[in-house]
Amino acid sequence: MLFPTVFVMHQEREEAKKRAEAEKERKRVEKEAARKKRKSLYLEKMDPVRTLEMQRKKRRDRENYKPLKPGQEYSDTDTEEIIEWAFARRDYLIKSKGKAGLKEAKELERRALLHLEWKERRVERRGKKEKKTRGAGEDRVRKKKPAKKSRPSGGTDGGKKRRFRPGTKALKEIRQFQRTTELLVPKAPFARVVREIQLLFVGEEWRWSREALIALQTAAEAYLVGLFEDAMLVAIHAKRVTLMAKDIRLVRRIRGDVFG
Repeated sequence: MLFPTVFVMHQEREEAKKRAEAEKERKRVEKEAARKKRKSLYLEKMDPVRTLEMQRKKRRDRENYKPLKPGQEYSDTDTEEIIEWAFARRDYLIKSKGKAGLKEAKELERRALLHLEWKERRVERRGKKEKKTRGAGEDRVRKKKPAKKSRPSGGTDGGKKRRFRPGTKALKEIRQFQRTTELLVPKAPFARVVREIQLLFVGEEWRWSREALIALQTAAEAYLVGLFEDAMLVAIHAKRVTLMAKDIRLVRRIRGDVFG
């Protein structure tokens, strides 16, 4: 009678093993569900941009949203939304992750500016194309374009005027000036100022060569750029982001340009 007893014990051991495995699997599933719930709560509380993105995705799915095909253009609204999202995400990364999120934040900012420049180039090319088409044939019948809807002004209650986030235009101008090594001030006004100052101090008109004027302008712009850089450091030291006249006066006094 030993064999049936051993068989029953073996069967009970197998059942206990299966129950333990089932319990372990249940705990794992519960733990994974709790982790997902915590993650979703964290995203909702700590990352409003991600929440906004998820809401937009759901809304697009509801409205049978179709992604843009290759060759299609983004509208102005799409461009503004992309840039707004990128800068909001950048601010969140810097605020929540600090130095760890700085690299990703800079990459987001770079992509947003590239997208803005791409859009502007497309608009410029489209404008040139329309000019060529209008000038090519005066005799042919022109198709009437549908009248554009008048956009409500800022003071009316018709709608809210969309605008870029503060700082977008300044960053675009910084990138534009950093890409080139050309002089920033137009040459003709600068030459007039040089001749006016020379006439004021000397009393007679001199002839200036082109190379002399360019050398003067290069030196003047280098001095002004350095002056504004130091003045901006003074403004940052005063915990301001706006450059003021008193910052430039202080820098000139520290440098020794102004005495008394």
